Amino acid sequence: MSTMKETSQARTAAEAAAGPTMPECGGGLQSVMSAFRVSLFQPLRGRRGVVLFFLTLLPVIIVLLSHCFAAVRGGGSRFFMEEMVTIYHYIELLIYIFLGCSVLGSDMESRILCYDLTCPVSRNAIVAGRYLTYLVCAYVLVLPSLCLAYVTTLGWYGPDPVFYYLPLLGATILSAVIGAIVYGAFFLCLSIYTRRSALVAMILAFCIEGFVANIPLKICTYSVLFHLRNVMFFATGETGFFPIPGMRENVPVGLWSSVLVLVVLWGVLTFLSLRAFNRKQFT
Repeated sequence: MSTMKETSQARTAAEAAAGPTMPECGGGLQSVMSAFRVSLFQPLRGRRGVVLFFLTLLPVIIVLLSHCFAAVRGGGSRFFMEEMVTIYHYIELLIYIFLGCSVLGSDMESRILCYDLTCPVSRNAIVAGRYLTYLVCAYVLVLPSLCLAYVTTLGWYGPDPVFYYLPLLGATILSAVIGAIVYGAFFLCLSIYTRRSALVAMILAFCIEGFVANIPLKICTYSVLFHLRNVMFFATGETGFFPIPGMRENVPVGLWSSVLVLVVLWGVLTFLSLRAFNRKQFT
């Protein structure tokens, strides 16, 4: 007994001499879900959430105004494909920018993240948890309002067009889901690498991405928007999903080529985010 007691006392003295030890970082899905639960809906609190909520309702307001005052009331499926989907893409971009840049960037700027780093959760799990938070918040805002805009656009003509053109809604939802995944990875990566990431993201998204995607040359294939709309085209066969007439003939790109580009881009951006966050020093 005395030998065991002496051994225990010696171990305690050695640990005290070595100083306090950092808790071992957790890993796996449990750690990711812990980081996710802590930050769930945090980006939607306060004035930012109110502004983003009303921003998602803007297309619905446009549809209602078109029903009331336009000569062609609502425009039907063609109006939804060529006008509403284009409007929604840029509104979605704004939502993805503010959510993607704030879900991790706001805590980095306010130094709140330093407290998260003291928890027994790996940095990779923190990034993955915040990324899941971003996706949930983005889908909660975008998908219901997109469905509401579709119903208000085609519901004016009765229930039959609403059910008949459901593939258009499905393709648009698919594009919004994939777009949130890819754009979110980019904006999250941008918030780790740069300060004022929201401003930088708006310049890149609207001045470069929006411009390049609408050039009827091969350069348009270097934009995420082109590949998202290409996926929508193959899902429905509707050429109205292309922003420029004749783009399909000038720049033929297959479905799997677009899918591969989006997957590779997401993978590279995710790798860069994890690499930068693990190397970043917080004071």
